[in-house]
Amino acid sequence: MIHNFDNLYNEFVTEFNDYKEAYDTSYDWENNKNLYTPLYDDHGTHVSGIIAATKNGSGMMGVAPNAALIPIRYDFLHGLSKPIQTAVDNGAKVINASLGSDADEYYNAAIDTDEWKEMQVDSIDGFEYLAEKQSTVFVISAGNLSYSEPSMEAGAGLHVSGLDKLMLTVVSTKTADPTKLASYSNQCGSAKGYCLAAPGGDDDPGVNSTVSNNGYASYSGTSMAAPIATHSSGLIFFDCS
Repeated sequence: MIHNFDNLYNEFVTEFNDYKEAYDTSYDWENNKNLYTPLYDDHGTHVSGIIAATKNGSGMMGVAPNAALIPIRYDFLHGLSKPIQTAVDNGAKVINASLGSDADEYYNAAIDTDEWKEMQVDSIDGFEYLAEKQSTVFVISAGNLSYSEPSMEAGAGLHVSGLDKLMLTVVSTKTADPTKLASYSNQCGSAKGYCLAAPGGDDDPGVNSTVSNNGYASYSGTSMAAPIATHSSGLIFFDCS
């Protein structure tokens, strides 16, 4: 049973329509996954810079400047299954997923498994593929609504058998006091068994990283904390493999 669907629709309809208008009406993930779309373009660039911006004395340096990136498109109109499967099939050891739906009373990591699977119908094949292959760590941001539970996507380790040991949910700590969560960060909640905290910036200052047109900007969020944890999980993976 999906609770309060009308309210959920009303909350996301504007964003959904923005995405819809950003794509050609004939958009197909397989045929158009490498095309540029201007909506939220700097988010992925910023996250990528935190991971792997080159050490060249300009702007900033990523936490893993020698890392090889496999940029794969994810968008609001489509689930995570194809992006995850593409990453795994191309040899990705760690997937950074700085994304997710908002968490609230009805929609969060801790909801009933049957309901979770109903809500994640476009992503569950990807999560099950991760669990089957056992070759790739999946790191996801917890979300930015100060909620006691992380997003539904962050609950995959609870609802897909064998995935919890291949998954990290990432909450954000304060810059000024890294022993405390940032005010916006969701908490580990039911994902505490596979949750990690990392600096994601305060409202001011944020985390400085790359943006489009050879620029730099400071953003805050668990999306900025996740790539730091992705680097850490990469080190652990290679040390243990």
